[in-house]
Amino acid sequence: MTMSSPQKNVIKLLILLTFTLAGFSSFAQDANFDAAKNHLKNRSEKLRLSEGDLANMSLSSGYVSPTTGWYHAYFTQNHESIEVYNGILNVALKDGHVIHISNKFIPEIAEQLNSFNSSSRNLATLTPQTAITIAAKKLGLGEVSQKSISPISVKSNVKGEPTEFKFAEKSLSNEPISVKKYWFKNAQQSNGKTIESIALVWNVLLETKDQSHVWNVQVDVNSGEVLAVTDGVISCNFGHSHPNKNIAAECNNIVSSEERTNSESPKTVIANSYRVFDYPVESPIHGSHTLVSSPYT
Repeated sequence: MTMSSPQKNVIKLLILLTFTLAGFSSFAQDANFDAAKNHLKNRSEKLRLSEGDLANMSLSSGYVSPTTGWYHAYFTQNHESIEVYNGILNVALKDGHVIHISNKFIPEIAEQLNSFNSSSRNLATLTPQTAITIAAKKLGLGEVSQKSISPISVKSNVKGEPTEFKFAEKSLSNEPISVKKYWFKNAQQSNGKTIESIALVWNVLLETKDQSHVWNVQVDVNSGEVLAVTDGVISCNFGHSHPNKNIAAECNNIVSSEERTNSESPKTVIANSYRVFDYPVESPIHGSHTLVSSPYT
């Protein structure tokens, strides 16, 4: 079918409008991104962000919320080209002005590693396959031979170092098992004191065959010690015992410390009030929940 000249002109106009809007959106996001970075730089001392922290962080995502019109930028913390586990910094801007910051970065990570004099700075001696066997044993999933672990894919960081793997091991999971290298902040109790350290770990992400658990296991790349185990699937019956300590800890985090302190005399909840993760908090890992009253009035 041959188009008439008016039809062609309309199509050209639509194409031009599309590119114009896309260019404007890109310009607006770039301006917001620059404003976010400048704000972080100006407040670096208060946020305990070193020059290295700012230089090495990467933008994991940035977008304008269609609901509020706010721009959200999510930065990932990196050190020596390796990501920090849950090292997320979120900046929310409205009309080019920063209105909220949520910072999960490890403050001044390079300086902390130097002060810890950590052996984690050495090259990893533990293979990702070995990390899977250690994780499986820790989770009570049985002994697994490394020969049964088949590689699927591998990704390298900007230095060309392999840091992210996917494997298949059908006796453990019907889904690919992800193993990724991270910096992990670890806290252990010793003689009533909390001792903190930063370790280089293999994070083993494993979904069980019955899909009832999605395990995150942090395995020290040097010692092979399991530093932490968490379950991505949380099952909670409040007021009842929790056989898995990690799940119990996650469930307890849902209730604020103030509510736990006053559990014997619970506060009266205002009618039409909701406990939510309100704007600009994107999810539970980016901030705390708040009580919102009459949100629709």
